Amino acid sequence: MPKIPVGRKGFYVVIDEKVYDNLTELIKRKYERPYGALSSEVQDALVHWISEHQETLELHTNTHKVVNPSLPGSHRQARQIIDYLREQGFHLQCRDKDLKRAIENTRGSDSRTIKKWMLFLVDNGYMKWTTHRVLEIV
Repeated sequence: MPKIPVGRKGFYVVIDEKVYDNLTELIKRKYERPYGALSSEVQDALVHWISEHQETLELHTNTHKVVNPSLPGSHRQARQIIDYLREQGFHLQCRDKDLKRAIENTRGSDSRTIKKWMLFLVDNGYMKWTTHRVLEIV
């Protein structure tokens, strides 16, 4: 284990071998001297990810947020679905079946209703697909 400088933390993660190989290859091409570049690049990626999700992280601390009454009805209902997901512990992403359950519990269990609300949430930027089964809560 390398000596960790003051003001820094060790951070061990397990990632896919292909992702690691691609990352190290890019670092080798980007830097003339790649020593320490992996830490720098991972830190930059984490800072970027955190800045993109800062609003979501701030909402996590305020779980009793009141839905804005000036929003149109469908958008208020969309916020209710998102709030339900957060109450169930899904703050950044969820599986499609978890979203379906949230819609069933807030809007109704008819298959057409579920399909309509899934499309509405994605089309209006409340959620976005990350894989074919996982959605990110925006």
